[in-house]
Parts: sequence; structure tokens; C-alpha cells
Amino acid sequence: MRAVDELSFRSKDRRHALRSIPVPLVLGLLSDATAGFFQATRLAQYWLAGGMIALSGLAVIVATRSWTTVGASGITVCWGFRRRRTYPWQEIRWIDLREIDADEQKTLRVWIALADGRRRSLPALHHSTRNPDPEFEVKYWRVLRWWRQSTAPEARFRPPVRPSRPTTAQAGILLVLLVAIVIWLAVLGY
Repeated sequence: MRAVDELSFRSKDRRHALRSIPVPLVLGLLSDATAGFFQATRLAQYWLAGGMIALSGLAVIVATRSWTTVGASGITVCWGFRRRRTYPWQEIRWIDLREIDADEQKTLRVWIALADGRRRSLPALHHSTRNPDPEFEVKYWRVLRWWRQSTAPEARFRPPVRPSRPTTAQAGILLVLLVAIVIWLAVLGY
């Protein structure tokens, strides 16, 4: 393939990429209201509200800075603040489409399996009921075409499927709830 055929997928190019960002903010404001109900000090309420707004801002920045590039050297990914990482074609053993069911929402994500057994999700290559991508299937097949043209057939094999871990959104919601509970307990003096 020529360098002109390089593929680039950016989260900020998707219209609906920032739709799930208000979730931590709403949870934070709910925890703020709960702290207010239990007679928390004004300072604690300001810290709660400010912390939740800061977490939401951080989520927006990460969502707009995530991207995937597919080219002659392999697949390069960047998840927000992390530095970019290139996975050469000879390290990629399989490219798979994984469906995740969470809270009545189905999400399709593109994953790569590496020679050392690790798996990586590709940012900006996903489709869900909440954030649909009408071109998702075309993008997936274009990535597959690059992989098939850049690797030998004997180097490709499907690794065994591991149990799925919590999604990033689920982990973020759990973290926000944990922080809110710790602050709430600190405010009450436990």
C-alpha cells in the first residue's frame, strides 16, 4: 500500500464523541447535593463540585485527544494524555471486533491481539447505540485490509478469548462514586 492510503481515526471527528462526558458531572453534582443534605460545610461542597467539574474537563480533553493511525509501519494509538504507541505489523497477531453489552447499550470495538498476548483497544474505532458511527463497518474492513496486506498468513492466529474487563466508562463511574463516598465520609467525620 502507498503512504497516501494511511488511515487516521480521531475521536474529535466524531460528532457524538463527547455525549457521555456529562455523566461524571451529573454524578458529582448529585454527590454535592447529598453532602449538602447532610449538612456538609460550604468548603466541602465547593471541593466536591470543583472536583467533579475538573474530572469532567479531564474526560473531555482525553476524549478529544484520542486517535488511531494505520499505516505502513503498523498501528499507532494515542489515548489522550498518554504518549503515542506504535504496534508494528509483525507484532499484531489478530484484529478482532468485540461486542460489549453494558446497561442496555451495545458497543462494538476494534481490538488487536499482540504477539506477547496483550490486547489493545483502538481509540476512535467504536460503534454503540448511544454513539453510532455509520461508517464503522467500512473503517473496520479497511483496517483489516491493511493488516492482511502487511502480514504473512502464517503469522496470523486467533488467540483464546479472555473474560471481558469493565469498560472505561464503567471504571470511571466507579471511581467517581468511590471518590464521592470517601469525601462524604470525610465530611461526616468518620
